[in-house]
Amino acid sequence: MPTVFGQFSVDIVGGKAVLRPEVKEGETTIIERSITIINNNDFAINARLEPSKELEDVIEIIDEEIEIEANSEKEARYNVVLTDKYSYSGNINVFFSDVDGQAGVVLSAVLDIIGEDGLKESDEDEGVNDEPNSEPLEEDNVDTNNDFIIGGNSVKEDDEK
Repeated sequence: MPTVFGQFSVDIVGGKAVLRPEVKEGETTIIERSITIINNNDFAINARLEPSKELEDVIEIIDEEIEIEANSEKEARYNVVLTDKYSYSGNINVFFSDVDGQAGVVLSAVLDIIGEDGLKESDEDEGVNDEPNSEPLEEDNVDTNNDFIIGGNSVKEDDEK
């Protein structure tokens, strides 16, 4: 029977966002975003952010790797950098480990960017509605549920019997 010698518990706030940015032809639009990482452990953890393949061309990670002290929270910042009016959908993956790299968990924040021109032709099979946005835009052009919390646990086991 495996022996459990460590447990790992984290939450992220801002786990889902839908952006409806106004992008002007020939200009770059930058949207500053962040994910709040909550460390529920009695030890410090490391977090590393990485965009999924679908978002890697439009995401600039600012806080690529951060350390979060025990029983505390910290913001991990990233920018959405848009130069076109297309739609994108993917994840910001947050990889967690203890500071010794002994245990870990991965959580994903979902990011949907709804552009006026729909999906790029090469991305049509990615599953995002490519209809132009017909809904009225929010004042800041961002619909986000900041209370959306995603949690995860990891248990590291010793395989000796």
